[in-house]
Amino acid sequence: LMYICVPIGALFPTWGYKFTPLTFKWFEQVFTRYRGLQAFRDSFVLSLIAAPITALLSMINGAMEHATSIAYPVRTVDGTDAAQSLWSHELSHAWFGNLITCQKAEEMWINEGFAAFCGDLLTVECLKGKEAYESAFQALHHDVLLNLEKSDGDYFALNQVPQTCTYGKTSYDKGAIVVYTLRNLLGDSLFFAGLRSLFDRYAFGNVTSEQLISHLEEVTDV
Repeated sequence: LMYICVPIGALFPTWGYKFTPLTFKWFEQVFTRYRGLQAFRDSFVLSLIAAPITALLSMINGAMEHATSIAYPVRTVDGTDAAQSLWSHELSHAWFGNLITCQKAEEMWINEGFAAFCGDLLTVECLKGKEAYESAFQALHHDVLLNLEKSDGDYFALNQVPQTCTYGKTSYDKGAIVVYTLRNLLGDSLFFAGLRSLFDRYAFGNVTSEQLISHLEEVTDV
């Protein structure tokens, strides 16, 4: 991991990212080795950039992930785990979004649902344990039941989300709940092994919902 600050010379506490290497190693352990910009024969680079946010970005509580380079607002790098969900969400796009990606916008849950699962749930388990993971799921599920229709305007199938809400609550939060359910259905061993083989088969390519489910059925025999 390479830490960068914009503007150069600005105060940048790299210790503010102290929890990120833990989740990075966790993702490599349960998914597959990070495959990004190859700097050396056996070394890959991922830049974490802390930068002042623009007026537009200040209106939303977010960051921006690009292949091998993730930009976070400087204000989130404070030495606590308060923004860990945000950091981990963007970090997980190295796998869900870059290593594999959805074939069409209507299936953005493959990118964002898995990333929301990683940021809001899996990271909680990594840092705080399984009980905290289950509590985080309950809170997310409750929020989706109360607010999904209000947010997206209707209920949609995950593979048929209209482009007016490509990046809405359905793709992110409902997607995360479905991933959580898949994990529970398959169990950890089959779930993570299935995803690792999915990354191997479709590395740096597109995946549809049908291909994802068909692949998991094939390799897990469930």
